[in-house]
Amino acid sequence: MIDPIAVSNILGDEVGKEVTVKFLKDNGEERTYTGLINSKDGLKNNERGKTTTEMFESHGIVPLKTSDGYKSFKVHRVLAMKTSDRHIYCMGSHIED
Repeated sequence: MIDPIAVSNILGDEVGKEVTVKFLKDNGEERTYTGLINSKDGLKNNERGKTTTEMFESHGIVPLKTSDGYKSFKVHRVLAMKTSDRHIYCMGSHIED
């Protein structure tokens, strides 16, 4: 898996942009999502929304706005990432075009 600090740094550079992320779910299944990082569209700016955001950040969970709604993944479970100008992967877990 890709180093979680590297994943966080890359995601920080891609805020509001489309990324594709391949990661392992807790049950070991691989999953790939494409969407916008840190999109605020549709999020409520209230106490519940702030509590959810704090909980996600403290557990290393990243929300991603996809065409199917909001999805999330854990930074320490990322196998590959693709941005507009980078393709980062480990041990053959690349993302097909």
